[in-house]
Amino acid sequence: MAKLADAIGPTFAMEMHAASLSHLPVAWSAEGEFFNLDMIKPWQQAELEKVIAAHDPTATLPPDPLSDHEVRITSLETTMAAMQARIIELEGKRSRKKE
Repeated sequence: MAKLADAIGPTFAMEMHAASLSHLPVAWSAEGEFFNLDMIKPWQQAELEKVIAAHDPTATLPPDPLSDHEVRITSLETTMAAMQARIIELEGKRSRKKE
């Protein structure tokens, strides 16, 4: 175990992936401790340290696009239900006028 940073935030795994390092057999804690560094090559550790140096532990994860998509679908479903209710209402008025 080695303390390589003061803190590691929730975006670190994405940053490791972006740097093509997500395959490394290392683990980390939120407190900046890294484990299994003895299992990687020196050049890999150097690349890992670059990602750590650029890492902002206060950064937050982007919103889940699926969740945003689900919100839009729910909103559309609500709008469609309101439109259907209005159509039924108007059709009822039209039927009564014909009588």
